[in-house]
Amino acid sequence: MYDHDKRPSQQFNKYLEPEMASQLECQQEARRKCYLFLDFDGVLRRKSDPKNMLNNRICENLYTDIVTMKDVEIILSTTWRDAYSLNELKRFCGKGLSRFITDVTPSAPIGVSYERERECMAWLRKFGKKPFRYLAIDDQKDHFYKMPLLLIDEAIGYQPGMLTSAFLNESQVT
Repeated sequence: MYDHDKRPSQQFNKYLEPEMASQLECQQEARRKCYLFLDFDGVLRRKSDPKNMLNNRICENLYTDIVTMKDVEIILSTTWRDAYSLNELKRFCGKGLSRFITDVTPSAPIGVSYERERECMAWLRKFGKKPFRYLAIDDQKDHFYKMPLLLIDEAIGYQPGMLTSAFLNESQVT
């Protein structure tokens, strides 16, 4: 019996012209849902920006990069989730970016190591629709153990093209 949901094997791809095999792989990759786990402080709000406010230009930078991607959902992994509802968090991000925000991660118990990664993985286990890719966008490397991470410099925040570069470097994205 042939399983229509399975991807063509590497054996099949070797018989295709290299250009056709590459196009097939790109089409398969495009069908995978992509979950982005997004932090606010240091990513959408630089260290020098006012507290409890996101930088509109930085939000627009991220929106511009995300809008070119297929089947993306943003899951907020920011500690702001403890003080604000999902709808309030979306309003901070503006209309463009908020269209992609669907949920927040659960909070990890206090004192656990790699707490942000644990929160993201707990969300994926419960809600992730396979097949999928995922990536955390954060400024705190010590919150993660081995989860793919786009590490942002808190002094400058997210900059245009960073997400695109991360997805071009396949080793960073699961």
